[in-house]
Amino acid sequence: MQEMALECWKKFDEFSPAGPDTSSEEFVRWACVIARYKTLSWQRDKARDRLVFRESVVEQLAQAAMVNLDQQERERRAIEMCLNKLPADQRRLVLSVYSPGESIAMIATETGEKARRLYSKVNSLRKLLLECVTGQIMGDVEHG
Repeated sequence: MQEMALECWKKFDEFSPAGPDTSSEEFVRWACVIARYKTLSWQRDKARDRLVFRESVVEQLAQAAMVNLDQQERERRAIEMCLNKLPADQRRLVLSVYSPGESIAMIATETGEKARRLYSKVNSLRKLLLECVTGQIMGDVEHG
């Protein structure tokens, strides 16, 4: 993994996205191609070891990862869109569970609300987000 990150850093000047709107998606794809070649190179170097995957297996895994990458990107966009629909205080509450340095206890102290009540709100917001994300992804599938 570190070798792949170092290779991306060395070759970053070669990366040229088509536009700013798609640069993060293109970067991930570009990095995946580098990871694939680094993996194949490692596999070739270790080919004498009986416990290493054959090149065809590595190729199948790489193809499967690229297919999953499209789905993961759709999900990421849907989550981002649904989070942006929430009011700022609700968005902060939901994200506090996943953000280092943030906590529901800290928000409870700031707002004067009980932590238990905030946890209930988080669970309700998660359900709303799940419905929103599911609807968003289904809409994307139906429209193209």
